Amino acid sequence: AIWDGATALRIGGTLADRYALPRRRVSYESDLSVERLELGSVVELTDDELYLDRALALVEDLAVGAGSALLSLLILDPYPRAYT
Repeated sequence: AIWDGATALRIGGTLADRYALPRRRVSYESDLSVERLELGSVVELTDDELYLDRALALVEDLAVGAGSALLSLLILDPYPRAYT
C-alpha cells in the first residue's frame, strides 16, 4: 500500500509513461552470432529505417536454423530518439 501522495503520483506517472503508447515489435534475420542471446536479454538496437539509435529492446523469441537465426525484439524505448 502507498500512503504518500507524492509517491503515488510518481508511480502513477511512471506507469502511465510505460503503458501510454503501444510498444513496437520487430524481427530480424541474422547470422548465427545472435544464438548466444537468451530470451529476456536486453540489447541495443540501431536501425536507420526505424529512426532507432541505440534503443533498448528485449529478446522475445530466437529461432535458430541452418546458417541463420530469426530474432524477435520488443522495443522498450517508446520514442524514436530522432524525435526526442
